[in-house]
Amino acid sequence: PTATMFHVKKSLYDVEMENAVSKDDQEGLSVAPSEAWTDPNFKPQRHSLTHLRNKEVPSGVARVKRWERVTELVTSPKLFVDGTLAGDVKQGSVGDCYFIGALSVVASSDTILNQIFGDMHIGENKFTFKFFKDGEWRLVTIDNYLPVDNWNGLVFARCKDTEEMWVPLIEKAYAKVHGSYQSLGLGFTMDSLVDLTGGVSYHKDITPASANSEDLWSILKCCNGNEYLLGVMMANRGNSSNETEVKNSGLLSGHAYGVLQTTELNGHKLIQLRNPWGKKEWVGDWSDKSSLWDRISPETKEELNFIVADDGNFWMNYKDFCTYWGHLDVCRIFYPSDYHKQQMAGAWSRALKTAGGSAAQPKENASYKLTVSGNKKTYVMISVIQADPRIEANNKDKQLCIGIRIYKYVNSRTRYLNQTKFWEYHREATLELDLDPGEYI
Repeated sequence: PTATMFHVKKSLYDVEMENAVSKDDQEGLSVAPSEAWTDPNFKPQRHSLTHLRNKEVPSGVARVKRWERVTELVTSPKLFVDGTLAGDVKQGSVGDCYFIGALSVVASSDTILNQIFGDMHIGENKFTFKFFKDGEWRLVTIDNYLPVDNWNGLVFARCKDTEEMWVPLIEKAYAKVHGSYQSLGLGFTMDSLVDLTGGVSYHKDITPASANSEDLWSILKCCNGNEYLLGVMMANRGNSSNETEVKNSGLLSGHAYGVLQTTELNGHKLIQLRNPWGKKEWVGDWSDKSSLWDRISPETKEELNFIVADDGNFWMNYKDFCTYWGHLDVCRIFYPSDYHKQQMAGAWSRALKTAGGSAAQPKENASYKLTVSGNKKTYVMISVIQADPRIEANNKDKQLCIGIRIYKYVNSRTRYLNQTKFWEYHREATLELDLDPGEYI
């Protein structure tokens, strides 16, 4: 595993971002704003668009005809216009709805965005961003070239306001981390939320029966705060790998959406979501044109930022939400004022006898000792992260099937205690527990 992390309630730790690793060794950061700096590690050329050589490239990438600096695209480019909102974010021609959906979720949090963006100005030629990849914070520096089509329009992600540039620039930095724009195609919202926040991710299945339980609703309500960030997706229907509309609902299968907020109105549980396309919305109950909104006061609508527009933002009731969606991505942020964090690097290796053994024998696998002190139960979140195969430099073809088991030492012997529900091909596995004082492995 790239990293194993233990988040333990109520203590302090130093923010690891202070020691963030620069992907470019911060080369040339003293360059004057007037100098036309070009990133030598992510040049405005084909290799930055696609890793395929002498092969047909995806249609979205093929739309790129040249690269232009942001100062040449519009008359008065700005990094931000009137702050940041979920409505700023619009997906382009690469299949990274999961990332754009995640970006729309964090857009309303100044705390998170200030963490991602370094000191920068649109008149300068370089911008530095921070991403949490493979268990560590990385600084990623880019120039201000962006891919455009024949009409000088941005091919990939963009802001609603054509003069606002924070979205296409952060997407470019994210593409650089992974090796190319094409490498961003397909993914999970929870992974991108972790990359943007340094949080811990897990997912929950959603079924129509979930509407009869308060468990899912209690998690959804958490998105109104700053500790939980959420996204949803439904599986592709049939054998299609494309994003297709389901039952004339306005919703797309195989497409990631961000969860923005929840509320309860007149006994109805409501969830606001965003389509990263910035258009095409739910058309059922509580959609923009639903007559149910006629019963809601103008003041309440304003508080909820309710607007009748094909802008990608829409509301659904809890029952419909559970009927249509099948997968909830959760990213939980552990703030240093509330939690203590320990992180270790490791590896699955037959030579080191940390792989290949029986799952029932902890000493035959990558294992770590955890001691819980005190005289009462302690909340613990355990996370195992493997190297991201999406990053071309990792030279990995696929993710491994991973999971976590925890044992307690009793009279010098190990006793099985708990494990992740499934062993899955995901980038991260997590296990949440309340542990009694004692020693664990």
